[in-house]
Amino acid sequence: MQDLGKITIDINEGGNSSAGGAPGGGGDSGGGGIDVSKMISAAGSALSFAAGVVKKAFDEIAKAARYIYDSLMKLHSFIMEFANDIREYSPTIQIAEMTNEIASMMQKLRLGAITGPFVAAQMLQSGRIERAMFEIKGYTASLGAIFLEPITKAIADILENIVVRLPEIIQAIYEAAKTTGRIAMQFGQALTQNFAMFGMPGMALGMWLIQFGAMATNISKNVQKLANAASTNASMVDINKPFMADLRLMGAKI
Repeated sequence: MQDLGKITIDINEGGNSSAGGAPGGGGDSGGGGIDVSKMISAAGSALSFAAGVVKKAFDEIAKAARYIYDSLMKLHSFIMEFANDIREYSPTIQIAEMTNEIASMMQKLRLGAITGPFVAAQMLQSGRIERAMFEIKGYTASLGAIFLEPITKAIADILENIVVRLPEIIQAIYEAAKTTGRIAMQFGQALTQNFAMFGMPGMALGMWLIQFGAMATNISKNVQKLANAASTNASMVDINKPFMADLRLMGAKI
């Protein structure tokens, strides 16, 4: 076998390196640089690229798996809808459902025996918290009611007093609207009839006052109707007569 010689790499403090070799142990030495930092950077870039490729591949795999799962679930739903349609006519479907129910019941019995004590312990402690919170809620609501009751009573008294005096209030509004309409119409007629004294501005103002007075008069009439209705003590029988008549027309025996 032929001796190919040796290669010596010398890295000095200055970062320079030299390599030399000669077949058979002899030969001239030559200069050749090896940048270690570039080698590490290149390796890191290669690893980052590889990681990106792997991540992209896994993302595509996850999307494909999700698509397959959704498709299978849609197919399963379609199958189960058809199974519901033919359940009454297929003993095998009924047996499959019964088998699943029995298996589920056995699994629940097994898990109940194994995990029941731990879940029950947590339920007991949770029940203590719920009962304590409910009692706190009850006393808090009672305290709130104690403070709120006199305020609510005062508001209710004020509103009931207003209700009692509603006919008087409506009558006062009627009188005010009626008086306003009469005065506006009289003043407007006076302006329009004395064109020589007040001129065109007086004529325009007078026409507007007449229209305003007519509107106020109409309002007062409607307010008077409301006042009459508010002062009338109509019985529930009279109020419900149209409704009862409709029920009799529909065949109700009343």
